[in-house]
Amino acid sequence: MANVEILIIHLNGAEVIKNCLNSIFDDNPRAKVRLLFNQTTDNSIELVKDLFPKVTIHSSRRRMGFAESSNFLAKKSKAGYIIFLNI
Repeated sequence: MANVEILIIHLNGAEVIKNCLNSIFDDNPRAKVRLLFNQTTDNSIELVKDLFPKVTIHSSRRRMGFAESSNFLAKKSKAGYIIFLNI
């Protein structure tokens, strides 16, 4: 199996990220997910930490643009293949 990681940029919307991650892990319980909370101010971070402990979490206090956020996550990933998931 290829070394693949899913990269997600998120800004608020706890229910949206919960549904997204549930869908990913329902399909593949061993999926590798890296998530950037991009100046998130709701309870999304706590929700992900509690419900999805396998997710690698990054947090930014300032809002980065989509390209900057994507580049940040891509540089953090050590996977052979990356998938950007835009929700």
